Parts: sequence; C-alpha cells; structure tokens
Amino acid sequence: MTATSTTDLTSLEASWMERYRHWILLAVGVVALQAAFGWVEAFPALLDNTFSDPIDSFGRWQQSARRTHWLFTGLFTPLSTGVGWALDTVESFLLWLPWFILPLGVFLAVARSQSRKVALVAGLAMLYPGLVGLWEVTIDTLALMTIAVFFSVTIGVPMGIWGALRPRAEKIMRPALDAMQTVPAPVYFLPMLMLFGIGRVPATFATVIYALPPVVRLTTLGIREVAGQAVEASEMFGATQRQTMLKVQLPMALPTIMTGVTQTIMMALGIVVLATLLGAGGLGQEIMETLSQRRTGRGIATGLAVVAIAMVLDRIGRATVVTDRASLPSRRTTLIAAGGLVGLTIVGFVTGLTEFPELWDTKVFDPIDDAVVWARDNLSWLTRGFNDIVVGQF
Repeated sequence: MTATSTTDLTSLEASWMERYRHWILLAVGVVALQAAFGWVEAFPALLDNTFSDPIDSFGRWQQSARRTHWLFTGLFTPLSTGVGWALDTVESFLLWLPWFILPLGVFLAVARSQSRKVALVAGLAMLYPGLVGLWEVTIDTLALMTIAVFFSVTIGVPMGIWGALRPRAEKIMRPALDAMQTVPAPVYFLPMLMLFGIGRVPATFATVIYALPPVVRLTTLGIREVAGQAVEASEMFGATQRQTMLKVQLPMALPTIMTGVTQTIMMALGIVVLATLLGAGGLGQEIMETLSQRRTGRGIATGLAVVAIAMVLDRIGRATVVTDRASLPSRRTTLIAAGGLVGLTIVGFVTGLTEFPELWDTKVFDPIDDAVVWARDNLSWLTRGFNDIVVGQF
C-alpha cells in the first residue's frame, strides 16, 4: 500500500469519526449508565432527590422568612402590592363605568380602522357576557388580561429590540423563550405560589411568563425584516441609531409586532382557566365550577364568553395598526366620538344605569343542562354500554 493511499484512508477514518462523533459519545454514555446502574431495579433515589430537596428546602425557608427577610420585604411584597393595586384599579374603573360604555367603546375603537360590520360584531361580543349573567367575572378576567398583556408588551418589546440589535443576545434568549413556550403552564405555578402566595397576583405573573415569548420573537423578526435601504437612508441623513430605531425601524415593524401582541393575548387567554388554580377567579373560576357541577350549558356559555373576550381584544389590537392613514377618521370626528362617550357616561350615572340589567340575564343555555340531565336519566343503558366498550378496549 502506497503512502498516498494510506493518507487517504486515514483522512477517511478521521472524517467518519468527525461525522458520527456525537452518536459515538451517546452510545458510550448509554453503555456507561447501563454498567453503573444496570444492577439497580429502581431509579436511584440520589438522582431523584437532586432537584426536589433544594426546592423543598427553599419552600420551607420562604415560609419562615416571608415577613423578615429583605428579599420579600424589599422586593416581592412591594411588587405584589403594586400589581395587586393595578389589578384592583383597572377592575374598579371598568365596573365603575356604565355597562353600555364598554360595548360602545369597543365599537368605536374597531370602527376607527375597520368596517362597521366588524365593529358591530366586536361590540356585540363585548355585550354577550352580560347577556348570559357573566358581566362581573368577565370584567375580572379583562382586568387580569389588561395588566398581564401590558407587562408582556412592556418587557417583550425592549427584549425583542435588544435581540434584533445584538444577535448574541438573541441566541442567549432563544433557549429561555423555547422553554417558556414548551414547559407546561402549571409548572410556573409552584414558584409563583412560593414567591407571591395565592391570588390574582401570582396568576398575573404566571400569565406574563407564559405569554411573553411571541411578542419578543416577532419584535425581533419585524425589526430584522425592515429593508436595509430604509436604515441606510436614515443614517445618511444623520440620524443616530436611536432615532433610526424609533422613527424608521419600529414604525415599519409595527404590523409584525402587533401580530406578536395578538398572539400574546391569545396565549394569555389560554392560561386563564388554569390560573384559577392560583385563585385568579374570573371566567376561569366559573368554568371550573361548571365542571364540578356538571352544568354543560353553563360551561358552554362561559366558554363562549372567553371566545368573545379573545375576539374583542384581537380586533382592538388590529385596529391600532393602520397602514392607510387616509382611511382614519378626522380629528374632529374622533373628538366628537370621545365627547359622546363622556356624555353617555354622565347620562348613565344620572339615570342610575351603571350595573348590567339583570332582566337581560338570558337563560338560553339552560335547556342544554336539562337535556344532559334527561339523557343521563333515560339513556344510561346506551351511554353506559358505550362507555364500557370504550374503556374495555383501551
């Protein structure tokens, strides 16, 4: 064998080793674990307690140090108090308004940039929870959603800008954002309970963590998709990096950013039912109660209320992004609409029409509950047999 052929063979072996290096290391690791623990029938208790013991110790420590340690008295307790105050303020303000102002406000906000038919549907969707007797719990959920989305956007947009300007920062944030989107939402509840207790405040923070990634990712994407010619033209006219970002990149990326805000709203609503486990109340609590009471009709009504709130928030978010400025109403029209809302608010207080009328509390979903009860009592021979077949098969 010549020296040239020997060199080629060595090079081929080296490239093969380089290509399959990770698989070889994995196989060696599996063999090593099998050799080390193959004689143990159960999972090693040492490994099982590696993560749980420190967390349990921290949980016991925070229970005793909550009122004395600076970490709680100086950080978590004031933060919890501030968020609780914001939630109470938003909820009190929404309940303080006459009930018809919210549907009218939604209609005017959506009609500002979209068709009146879409605005009418959004206004009726805002009216729906009151028609089925869920007005106050819907306002509770709306307040939590408002604060959670506000925090998500306030934190997420600067993070997205940072990721767009610093690729290394985006690489660092990417695994964390992936984990926030893939880890089941109830996993966030345990640390929230340890740090903030039970109530709407920990539910708000858990919602922020779960709903934050979309606005961060799409802010970064939107800024990076801005045409390079626009940025170069701004720099040629002497604009600083900050001016270019605020006056060129952010306005041009606004549609993409608002898509991220919309996805954040949807994800926040997706966790609203699970947040009831933290004592969040609202529509999630109502859904849990209908499940425990087996009230199918009431559960459908509450679920549709969640859908209505999602649609309202989505349409309002879309209405804030307008590419055609010429289609917007004039400043005079906007002032007239705002003045009309203020006047109707005063009329509502003068006439005492502040709370949603109980007379309008329709019972259109009650027949579904009656039908379920009737089916349970009269069709058990069929449903029980079908249940036994399915359970027996699986």
